[in-house]
Amino acid sequence: MKFECPITLDELNPREVQIYAVKSQKNGDKNNSLYFIRAIARASFILLKCCPITRAETYTPLTFQEYLSIAEDGDSNNNVKVISKEKFKEKFHNKMEVSFLNHNKYVRALANALNILREAGADSEENWQLIENPPEYLKGHRKYLVQLIIALSALKKSELFSEKNQQLIINKAEHALGLAKVLGVLQSTRLINEENWQLVISQAEYASKLADTLNVLQGTGLANEKNWQLLVEHAQHSYHLKNILFTLHKQQLASEENWQLVISQVEYAAALDSTLTILKVANFLNQKNCQLLIMQAKHAAYLAYSLDELRMAKLANQENWQLLVNHRKRRYLGRYFAHPMMQNRRAKRDDYKPSAALVTGHYVP
Repeated sequence: MKFECPITLDELNPREVQIYAVKSQKNGDKNNSLYFIRAIARASFILLKCCPITRAETYTPLTFQEYLSIAEDGDSNNNVKVISKEKFKEKFHNKMEVSFLNHNKYVRALANALNILREAGADSEENWQLIENPPEYLKGHRKYLVQLIIALSALKKSELFSEKNQQLIINKAEHALGLAKVLGVLQSTRLINEENWQLVISQAEYASKLADTLNVLQGTGLANEKNWQLLVEHAQHSYHLKNILFTLHKQQLASEENWQLVISQVEYAAALDSTLTILKVANFLNQKNCQLLIMQAKHAAYLAYSLDELRMAKLANQENWQLLVNHRKRRYLGRYFAHPMMQNRRAKRDDYKPSAALVTGHYVP
């Protein structure tokens, strides 16, 4: 069914319009007992300060299903419905009037919900009806209603749909979008099973990051049961593991060997993430330097700082990087090499002349 917006004159589907009812504002007793029901494009409706047709300053919002319940047979071409006050109150006795001056939040929330559903590819008529008329088991979760609908829709498409798993998602409502993402990636990597689903539920707060990292693992050809379980085991580091994998993949270094090395030093994942990025920028990221860094992961934060100092001083080269890795005072080497006095000493070292004191062994004033 299509609606013609009286403002834009566009034909719109029910999800793109706001349906509302207003009392007639005419003086006649007959008209005062009527409700007019109209539909206006949501983008235009947000800007209204009164009904553009009747000039009413309050309205009663209606859902598409409520609109259909009062539509007369054979009247499908006329979007404007007229209903008596008595019949309207009988059908919608629990509906509250809303002021046009205070309706922005309500309409924007519906428009935002539709956008989120579209982005997730879940903007079906069934899901839209759940937004407008949530069932009892979702009414207590209005804050995360859209996210829950997307997650439950993803669950229905998978082989794991059951009342138990549906309730598990509802119990983790604030992480519903992340759970929906994981379901999709598990499906595409063929790792979807009840055991892996329970692992995800146990780490629900990291679900979105786990999904992103598994996606990168899939792109590198490393997405398998063993690596997935390693990833979930270290879920709190999944953001940095994703970045590390992505950086290695760009340099064609994303191998099983390097992944296992990274996992063995996972507690330093944040520092490794930063240092690998700087190595890449300095054009030093190769297999040898990558493994050198991971073996020295404990000092990665200092190495990152020192290498960046060298890079800014234009002293970043393989020799100095090797010194950084091997020198035990890693924290200060970058600053030492980058200091102007150090650069001056290096430039003049060939012209260096020993002092008289060193030559004679005596103090010479």
